[in-house]
Amino acid sequence: MRVLVTGGRGRLGSNVVRHLQQHGVTVRVMSRSPRPQGSDRLEWVQLDLNGPGSLEAALAGVDTVVHAATDGRPAFEEASTARLLEASRQAGVKHFVYVSIVGAARVPGFGLYEAKARTEARVAGSALPHLIFRATQFHPFLTTLLETLNRLPWLLLPRDLRFQPCDPDEAAQALVRCVLEGRSGTHDFAGPEVLPLTKIAAMWLDARGQRKRIVQLPLPLRAVRAVALGALTDPLAERGQTGYAQWLRTSKAQPSERELRASARLGN
Repeated sequence: MRVLVTGGRGRLGSNVVRHLQQHGVTVRVMSRSPRPQGSDRLEWVQLDLNGPGSLEAALAGVDTVVHAATDGRPAFEEASTARLLEASRQAGVKHFVYVSIVGAARVPGFGLYEAKARTEARVAGSALPHLIFRATQFHPFLTTLLETLNRLPWLLLPRDLRFQPCDPDEAAQALVRCVLEGRSGTHDFAGPEVLPLTKIAAMWLDARGQRKRIVQLPLPLRAVRAVALGALTDPLAERGQTGYAQWLRTSKAQPSERELRASARLGN
């Protein structure tokens, strides 16, 4: 079995690559970056999905595509997936897995989420056997969000937001199980608990040893209202085991400044 993973150096993709390898799968990574040191066991294709160059060689001999690449731009999301879908069809790919976000179709007025929802529809309407794998917000994303908001003597948060954050490694394991089992349709993955952003922020401040007043601001935006009503949560999703507080206690890898800037654009 040969699996092509786009975004194989990202937060989710890198974990997907590792778990696929642990199951003895031949993994080919597509990335705009050159092959890094220590990746000799991987097949590597340096290619920009929306740039020049053919996808024919990248897809040669590939059974399954896991499309986990994103850069936060709605135009990239839709164009890259459309191009990859068509190239996969021509190459005879047997299974196309698109990575999306739980509740993306329920959050109006946020460009990336709307693009994710439109792209899900494109994948669902394609002629390829496919799986749409959705995950809730990753724990590191919420940490990034709080980092960006933590600029004043108090912590300003949009009022009443609710999330069901998950561990990206657990999400990757669930995705790999779906790949190995050849699942089709949709599969949602979420964290073990639904938490208000105020509680998430309090845990984060405590882990940092900071004492700061949390102030909630009402924001009259459709997207904010949807998130406050639980649009980004799913009580029926497969649930991970690691909650945000546990992740804060056990996580050793702190995001780099580059990762913080990138995650702030991505919404997951």
